Amino acid sequence: MTDARELWLRAQERKRAITSLGLACAGAALLFVAALVLDLLTVRDYGDFSGPVTVRLGSPEAPDRPAPGRTEPDAALTEPVTAEPAEPQPQVSRPEPVPEDGTAAPQPAPAKPSEPRETVQAPTKPAFAVQKGSESGNAYELSFDAADGQVGRTFGPPIWLYMPLPYTVPDVVYRDIPDYQGIAGTAAQRKEAFATLYSRQADGSWKLKGGSTPDYQERPEIWAMLEEAGYDVANADYKDGKSLRPVVILFRVSPLSRSGEVVLEDVFIESSSGYSDIDKAVRYGFTQGQFRNSGAVPINGRFTYRF
Repeated sequence: MTDARELWLRAQERKRAITSLGLACAGAALLFVAALVLDLLTVRDYGDFSGPVTVRLGSPEAPDRPAPGRTEPDAALTEPVTAEPAEPQPQVSRPEPVPEDGTAAPQPAPAKPSEPRETVQAPTKPAFAVQKGSESGNAYELSFDAADGQVGRTFGPPIWLYMPLPYTVPDVVYRDIPDYQGIAGTAAQRKEAFATLYSRQADGSWKLKGGSTPDYQERPEIWAMLEEAGYDVANADYKDGKSLRPVVILFRVSPLSRSGEVVLEDVFIESSSGYSDIDKAVRYGFTQGQFRNSGAVPINGRFTYRF
Protein backbone atom coordinates (compact mmCIF):
# COMPACT_ATOMS: atom_id res chain seq x y z
CA MET A 1 0.00 0.00 0.00
CA THR A 2 2.75 2.31 0.92
CA ASP A 3 4.80 1.47 -2.15
CA ALA A 4 1.89 2.13 -4.49
CA ARG A 5 1.30 5.53 -2.91
CA GLU A 6 4.96 6.50 -3.21
CA LEU A 7 5.06 5.40 -6.82
CA TRP A 8 1.98 7.51 -7.56
CA LEU A 9 3.48 10.53 -5.86
CA ARG A 10 6.74 10.20 -7.79
CA ALA A 11 4.80 9.87 -11.03
CA GLN A 12 2.92 13.08 -10.22
CA GLU A 13 6.18 14.90 -9.42
CA ARG A 14 7.71 13.86 -12.74
CA LYS A 15 4.56 14.93 -14.52
CA ARG A 16 4.70 18.36 -12.89
CA ALA A 17 8.41 18.72 -13.67
CA ILE A 18 7.84 17.86 -17.32
CA THR A 19 4.94 20.27 -17.50
CA SER A 20 6.98 23.07 -15.92
CA LEU A 21 9.88 22.47 -18.28
CA GLY A 22 7.55 22.48 -21.27
CA LEU A 23 5.98 25.73 -20.17
CA ALA A 24 9.38 27.33 -19.65
CA CYS A 25 10.56 26.29 -23.10
CA ALA A 26 7.33 27.49 -24.68
CA GLY A 27 7.67 30.89 -22.94
CA ALA A 28 11.27 31.29 -24.08
CA ALA A 29 10.32 30.41 -27.62
CA LEU A 30 7.46 32.88 -27.52
CA LEU A 31 9.76 35.67 -26.31
CA PHE A 32 12.28 34.88 -29.06
CA VAL A 33 9.59 35.00 -31.73
CA ALA A 34 8.25 38.31 -30.37
CA ALA A 35 11.74 39.87 -30.36
CA LEU A 36 12.34 38.73 -33.92
CA VAL A 37 9.07 40.24 -35.11
CA LEU A 38 9.80 43.54 -33.41
CA ASP A 39 13.27 43.62 -34.96
CA LEU A 40 11.81 43.10 -38.42
CA LEU A 41 9.23 45.80 -37.95
CA THR A 42 11.63 48.42 -36.53
CA VAL A 43 12.51 51.38 -38.88
CA ARG A 44 16.22 51.98 -38.80
CA ASP A 45 17.52 55.57 -38.88
CA TYR A 46 21.09 55.63 -40.15
CA GLY A 47 21.59 59.00 -38.54
CA ASP A 48 21.79 57.19 -35.20
CA PHE A 49 24.95 55.34 -36.29
CA SER A 50 28.41 56.89 -36.10
CA GLY A 51 30.88 56.38 -38.93
CA PRO A 52 30.41 55.92 -42.65
CA VAL A 53 27.39 54.15 -44.05
CA THR A 54 27.88 52.13 -47.22
CA VAL A 55 24.95 51.71 -49.54
CA ARG A 56 25.51 49.07 -52.22
CA LEU A 57 23.55 49.02 -55.44
CA GLY A 58 23.20 45.69 -57.13
CA SER A 59 24.85 42.63 -55.66
CA PRO A 60 25.94 42.80 -52.02
CA GLU A 61 29.22 41.12 -52.95
CA ALA A 62 30.07 43.64 -55.68
CA PRO A 63 33.38 45.50 -55.18
CA ASP A 64 33.37 49.13 -54.15
CA ARG A 65 33.66 51.23 -57.33
CA PRO A 66 33.07 54.92 -57.86
CA ALA A 67 29.99 55.86 -59.82
CA PRO A 68 30.54 56.63 -63.54
CA GLY A 69 31.45 60.25 -64.15
CA ARG A 70 32.25 60.87 -60.49
CA THR A 71 35.69 61.08 -58.93
CA GLU A 72 36.75 60.66 -55.38
CA PRO A 73 36.53 63.88 -53.45
CA ASP A 74 39.75 65.68 -52.81
CA ALA A 75 40.88 65.48 -49.23
CA ALA A 76 41.48 69.20 -49.26
CA LEU A 77 37.85 69.75 -50.15
CA THR A 78 36.56 67.55 -47.38
CA GLU A 79 38.43 69.44 -44.69
CA PRO A 80 36.67 72.41 -43.14
CA VAL A 81 37.86 75.69 -44.52
CA THR A 82 38.31 78.61 -42.12
CA ALA A 83 37.79 82.00 -43.71
CA GLU A 84 40.54 84.41 -42.85
CA PRO A 85 39.49 87.99 -42.13
CA ALA A 86 40.32 90.32 -44.96
CA GLU A 87 42.96 92.86 -44.19
CA PRO A 88 41.63 96.41 -44.23
CA GLN A 89 42.72 98.22 -47.33
CA PRO A 90 44.27 101.62 -46.70
CA GLN A 91 42.08 104.42 -47.92
CA VAL A 92 43.81 106.56 -50.47
CA SER A 93 42.52 110.06 -50.62
CA ARG A 94 42.12 111.30 -54.11
CA PRO A 95 43.48 114.75 -54.75
CA GLU A 96 40.79 117.32 -55.34
CA PRO A 97 40.93 118.90 -58.77
CA VAL A 98 42.35 122.39 -58.72
CA PRO A 99 40.81 124.94 -61.06
CA GLU A 100 43.02 126.46 -63.68
CA ASP A 101 42.89 129.88 -62.02
CA GLY A 102 44.66 128.44 -58.94
CA THR A 103 41.84 129.02 -56.45
CA ALA A 104 40.96 126.20 -54.10
CA ALA A 105 37.89 124.20 -54.96
CA PRO A 106 35.01 124.55 -52.51
CA GLN A 107 34.79 121.68 -50.06
CA PRO A 108 31.41 119.99 -49.61
CA ALA A 109 29.74 120.77 -46.30
CA PRO A 110 29.71 117.87 -43.82
CA ALA A 111 26.43 116.09 -43.51
CA LYS A 112 24.42 117.21 -40.50
CA PRO A 113 23.14 114.51 -38.19
CA SER A 114 19.43 114.03 -38.36
CA GLU A 115 17.68 115.90 -35.59
CA PRO A 116 15.12 114.04 -33.46
CA ARG A 117 11.58 114.82 -34.41
CA GLU A 118 9.46 116.44 -31.76
CA THR A 119 6.05 115.06 -30.97
CA VAL A 120 3.43 117.61 -31.86
CA GLN A 121 0.46 117.59 -29.55
CA ALA A 122 -2.96 118.71 -30.57
CA PRO A 123 -3.46 122.28 -29.37
CA THR A 124 -6.07 122.88 -26.71
CA LYS A 125 -8.39 125.83 -26.64
CA PRO A 126 -6.49 128.63 -24.88
CA ALA A 127 -7.94 131.59 -23.08
CA PHE A 128 -8.11 134.61 -25.37
CA ALA A 129 -7.97 138.27 -24.40
CA VAL A 130 -11.13 140.15 -25.24
CA GLN A 131 -10.00 143.66 -24.41
CA LYS A 132 -7.06 145.58 -23.02
CA GLY A 133 -6.91 149.25 -22.27
CA SER A 134 -6.14 152.03 -19.84
CA GLU A 135 -8.17 154.67 -18.03
CA SER A 136 -6.86 157.69 -16.10
CA GLY A 137 -3.56 156.07 -15.10
CA ASN A 138 -4.93 152.54 -14.57
CA ALA A 139 -4.89 149.56 -16.94
CA TYR A 140 -7.15 146.55 -17.38
CA GLU A 141 -7.24 143.24 -19.20
CA LEU A 142 -10.27 141.05 -19.76
CA SER A 143 -10.04 137.43 -20.98
CA PHE A 144 -12.41 134.51 -21.40
CA ASP A 145 -11.97 130.79 -21.91
CA ALA A 146 -12.13 130.00 -25.60
CA ALA A 147 -15.73 129.61 -26.73
CA ASP A 148 -17.50 128.65 -29.92
CA GLY A 149 -19.83 131.63 -29.80
CA GLN A 150 -19.35 135.34 -29.12
CA VAL A 151 -18.56 136.36 -25.58
CA GLY A 152 -17.48 139.69 -24.12
CA ARG A 153 -18.25 142.68 -21.93
CA THR A 154 -19.75 145.97 -22.97
CA PHE A 155 -17.96 148.45 -20.76
CA GLY A 156 -20.10 150.79 -18.73
CA PRO A 157 -18.71 153.69 -16.66
CA PRO A 158 -14.91 153.60 -16.16
CA ILE A 159 -13.97 151.65 -13.07
CA TRP A 160 -11.82 154.43 -11.65
CA LEU A 161 -15.02 156.51 -11.10
CA TYR A 162 -15.88 154.13 -8.23
CA MET A 163 -12.54 154.46 -6.42
CA PRO A 164 -12.48 156.07 -2.95
CA LEU A 165 -12.77 159.89 -3.19
CA PRO A 166 -9.88 162.13 -2.06
CA TYR A 167 -9.98 163.16 1.60
CA THR A 168 -8.79 166.68 0.78
CA VAL A 169 -9.20 168.79 -2.34
CA PRO A 170 -7.34 172.07 -2.98
CA ASP A 171 -9.52 175.17 -3.26
CA VAL A 172 -8.12 175.88 -6.74
CA VAL A 173 -9.68 172.64 -7.97
CA TYR A 174 -13.00 173.61 -6.41
CA ARG A 175 -12.97 177.00 -8.06
CA ASP A 176 -12.16 175.46 -11.49
CA ILE A 177 -15.15 173.12 -11.55
CA PRO A 178 -16.66 173.83 -15.01
CA ASP A 179 -20.18 173.65 -16.39
CA TYR A 180 -21.54 170.44 -17.73
CA GLN A 181 -20.31 170.13 -21.28
CA GLY A 182 -22.59 172.16 -23.50
CA ILE A 183 -24.82 173.34 -20.61
CA ALA A 184 -24.02 176.85 -19.42
CA GLY A 185 -24.63 177.93 -15.83
CA THR A 186 -24.33 174.47 -14.40
CA ALA A 187 -20.98 175.00 -12.66
CA ALA A 188 -22.77 176.38 -9.62
CA GLN A 189 -24.97 173.31 -9.44
CA ARG A 190 -21.93 171.06 -9.57
CA LYS A 191 -20.15 173.02 -6.83
CA GLU A 192 -23.27 172.78 -4.70
CA ALA A 193 -23.27 168.98 -5.12
CA PHE A 194 -19.57 168.97 -4.24
CA ALA A 195 -20.26 170.94 -1.04
CA THR A 196 -22.74 168.31 0.15
CA LEU A 197 -19.83 165.86 0.55
CA TYR A 198 -16.94 168.25 1.36
CA SER A 199 -16.59 171.02 3.96
CA ARG A 200 -14.31 174.02 3.53
CA GLN A 201 -11.38 174.27 5.95
CA ALA A 202 -9.74 177.38 7.45
CA ASP A 203 -6.85 177.16 4.99
CA GLY A 204 -9.31 177.19 2.05
CA SER A 205 -8.99 173.46 1.24
CA TRP A 206 -11.92 171.12 1.18
CA LYS A 207 -12.12 168.02 3.39
CA LEU A 208 -14.37 164.99 3.02
CA LYS A 209 -17.16 165.16 5.59
CA GLY A 210 -17.04 162.46 8.23
CA GLY A 211 -13.65 161.32 6.98
CA SER A 212 -15.25 158.51 5.01
CA THR A 213 -15.95 158.16 1.30
CA PRO A 214 -19.63 158.07 0.21
CA ASP A 215 -21.48 155.20 -1.45
CA TYR A 216 -20.53 153.97 -4.92
CA GLN A 217 -23.47 155.68 -6.61
CA GLU A 218 -22.32 159.16 -5.47
CA ARG A 219 -18.68 158.85 -6.50
CA PRO A 220 -18.82 159.08 -10.34
CA GLU A 221 -20.27 162.62 -10.35
CA ILE A 222 -17.61 163.94 -7.96
CA TRP A 223 -14.74 162.25 -9.80
CA ALA A 224 -15.95 163.61 -13.14
CA MET A 225 -16.00 167.24 -11.94
CA LEU A 226 -12.62 166.85 -10.20
CA GLU A 227 -11.01 165.52 -13.38
CA GLU A 228 -12.51 168.33 -15.48
CA ALA A 229 -11.29 170.87 -12.89
CA GLY A 230 -7.69 169.68 -13.27
CA TYR A 231 -7.33 167.22 -10.37
CA ASP A 232 -4.48 164.69 -11.00
CA VAL A 233 -6.57 161.55 -11.19
CA ALA A 234 -3.61 159.35 -12.20
CA ASN A 235 -1.99 160.14 -8.82
CA ALA A 236 -5.17 160.23 -6.77
CA ASP A 237 -5.30 160.35 -3.03
CA TYR A 238 -6.20 156.63 -2.71
CA LYS A 239 -2.82 155.75 -4.32
CA ASP A 240 -0.71 158.09 -2.20
CA GLY A 241 1.97 156.19 -0.24
CA LYS A 242 0.62 152.79 -1.25
CA SER A 243 2.05 150.00 -3.38
CA LEU A 244 -1.11 148.66 -4.94
CA ARG A 245 -0.98 145.19 -6.43
CA PRO A 246 -3.20 144.23 -9.39
CA VAL A 247 -6.72 143.19 -8.52
CA VAL A 248 -7.63 139.89 -10.24
CA ILE A 249 -11.29 138.90 -10.47
CA LEU A 250 -12.57 135.49 -11.56
CA PHE A 251 -16.11 135.24 -12.84
CA ARG A 252 -18.50 133.30 -15.01
CA VAL A 253 -20.95 134.46 -17.67
CA SER A 254 -24.19 132.53 -18.11
CA PRO A 255 -25.47 131.60 -21.59
CA LEU A 256 -28.17 133.70 -23.20
CA SER A 257 -31.52 133.04 -21.52
CA ARG A 258 -34.90 132.90 -23.22
CA SER A 259 -35.54 136.46 -22.05
CA GLY A 260 -32.37 137.61 -23.81
CA GLU A 261 -30.35 138.24 -20.64
CA VAL A 262 -26.80 137.21 -19.78
CA VAL A 263 -26.08 137.05 -16.06
CA LEU A 264 -22.70 137.62 -14.41
CA GLU A 265 -22.15 134.75 -11.96
CA ASP A 266 -19.66 133.74 -9.27
CA VAL A 267 -17.65 136.96 -9.08
CA PHE A 268 -14.62 136.20 -6.91
CA ILE A 269 -11.53 138.27 -6.06
CA GLU A 270 -8.60 135.96 -6.65
CA SER A 271 -5.82 138.48 -5.95
CA SER A 272 -6.12 141.58 -3.74
CA SER A 273 -4.54 144.99 -4.11
CA GLY A 274 -3.73 144.88 -0.42
CA TYR A 275 -6.63 147.17 0.56
CA SER A 276 -10.16 145.86 0.92
CA ASP A 277 -11.90 149.18 0.12
CA ILE A 278 -10.06 149.40 -3.20
CA ASP A 279 -10.80 145.73 -4.01
CA LYS A 280 -14.51 146.26 -3.39
CA ALA A 281 -14.51 149.40 -5.55
CA VAL A 282 -12.93 147.50 -8.48
CA ARG A 283 -15.38 144.66 -8.06
CA TYR A 284 -18.36 146.99 -8.00
CA GLY A 285 -17.20 148.92 -11.05
CA PHE A 286 -16.58 145.69 -12.93
CA THR A 287 -20.11 144.44 -12.31
CA GLN A 288 -21.62 147.62 -13.80
CA GLY A 289 -20.78 146.49 -17.32
CA GLN A 290 -23.06 144.45 -19.59
CA PHE A 291 -21.96 140.98 -20.72
CA ARG A 292 -22.79 138.86 -23.75
CA ASN A 293 -22.51 135.13 -24.45
CA SER A 294 -24.06 133.61 -27.56
CA GLY A 295 -22.96 130.08 -26.66
CA ALA A 296 -25.04 127.38 -25.00
CA VAL A 297 -22.81 126.89 -21.94
CA PRO A 298 -21.44 129.20 -19.23
CA ILE A 299 -18.02 130.74 -19.92
CA ASN A 300 -15.35 131.45 -17.29
CA GLY A 301 -13.34 134.66 -17.42
CA ARG A 302 -10.64 136.67 -15.69
CA PHE A 303 -10.41 140.42 -15.19
CA THR A 304 -7.17 142.14 -14.10
CA TYR A 305 -7.07 145.77 -13.01
CA ARG A 306 -3.69 147.43 -12.48
CA PHE A 307 -2.90 150.78 -10.87
